[in-house]
Amino acid sequence: MKYIVSSIILISSCVYILAFYNRVFAASRPNSPWGPHIACDPDRDKVILSWQPIGNVTSYAVRLDARPLSWTGCSGKDDACANPTRNFVELPIIPGVKYDWWVHSISGSQWSSPAMGGFEFSCDLDVPYLLSASCSSDDSQVVLRWRSRTLDGQYEITFDSTPRASDSRCGGENQCVNTFTHTATLDIEPGHEYVWYVQRKSAGGTLGGKSDTEVFTCGQPYPTEIPSPSPETTPEASPTLVPTEVVSTPTHTPTPTPPEGDCGKKSNGDANCSDTITLEDADCWTHTYLFSVLDTQKGCRYTDFDDLDGTTILDYAIWHSNL
Repeated sequence: MKYIVSSIILISSCVYILAFYNRVFAASRPNSPWGPHIACDPDRDKVILSWQPIGNVTSYAVRLDARPLSWTGCSGKDDACANPTRNFVELPIIPGVKYDWWVHSISGSQWSSPAMGGFEFSCDLDVPYLLSASCSSDDSQVVLRWRSRTLDGQYEITFDSTPRASDSRCGGENQCVNTFTHTATLDIEPGHEYVWYVQRKSAGGTLGGKSDTEVFTCGQPYPTEIPSPSPETTPEASPTLVPTEVVSTPTHTPTPTPPEGDCGKKSNGDANCSDTITLEDADCWTHTYLFSVLDTQKGCRYTDFDDLDGTTILDYAIWHSNL
């Protein structure tokens, strides 16, 4: 009987100790983070990763995998590791490259299961748009303009005096200019044709966000061939002038074409007098609003629909309300 009681006491003690250690182990293993958030830097060469804070943790382990499924460890190329003590971290990245990331909660020596895996992202540089070229009065300079989604940042203009579909870098016939605004003034040769495009540039020098390629010429184009003088055009002797009777003939003056009348729906946003309100009218308004001149080549006649203060945003509202 004595041995039976001792065995029961020993078994009870083992069960108690095992339950105690299970409770300690379970309590020491932290919960996994949740609620991911990704914020790209304006230059797209840094990213801020954040998540909801977890209680009773000492730090977090963040892993950033460039080009997912290519994890090479904390010392691998373009991959990164961090151990922040708060629920966010800022890491350098390459603009336009796709990344995957995950994070563990750490409490002492215990790590949680990885979380956030599969939340892939890339921070792409925006693409400039609405490119335009305005020539100076003597055609010796050109003002290049464009728009983009971001108000600040660096841009690189590439222009070439030998137009071709080219993606070559700066040097030789390609000239490159860097600017921190949405405009650039360049010296050019009148009559020459130029091709140009704009790219967004990160603070680290990475290029991306290439615009469409545009072509412009300021002044009359130079002739491709210079005609040789014809032998028949060289006079051999001075001609003898013979008086002739001048006979006057009646002249006919063509009747001038009467000016076109006012648009019936001008006050409704009809910029090209088509008697309908379409997206072409918005294109007319956009061109005048940006460059302060009517795009007559596209048939634009009016963009000041309310006849007040020139072409303003109120005229766009008039067009939009009648679309």
